[in-house]
Amino acid sequence: MTQVNSDNTSDVLKSIEGIKKVSAPDFFYTRLRARMEKETDAPIFKKGNLKSAFIFSGLVLLVLINMLVLFKNNEDIDTLSTGDNDNIQVVANDYHINNFLQTDLNP
Repeated sequence: MTQVNSDNTSDVLKSIEGIKKVSAPDFFYTRLRARMEKETDAPIFKKGNLKSAFIFSGLVLLVLINMLVLFKNNEDIDTLSTGDNDNIQVVANDYHINNFLQTDLNP
């Protein structure tokens, strides 16, 4: 077993002996460094990106507020449609319109 492992290891080491070092093209590192410095100088947040982010967040906020209002209104309609006149009487008392309701309902 150890003989097989040592043979595999020696085969791998022999294959490495034929590898030659490849040189980089002329001015490769100079161009690479210039490109990297150019990218770091560029602003991360561009004007167009911020504008679209604000628009998107505003639209999401608007949709959330609309959903909140719709769900709140549905709850209010459900409580009024249960047939209880207590809520209507409370509102009528608050706005002092009891006399008008009584005269309209009882001709």
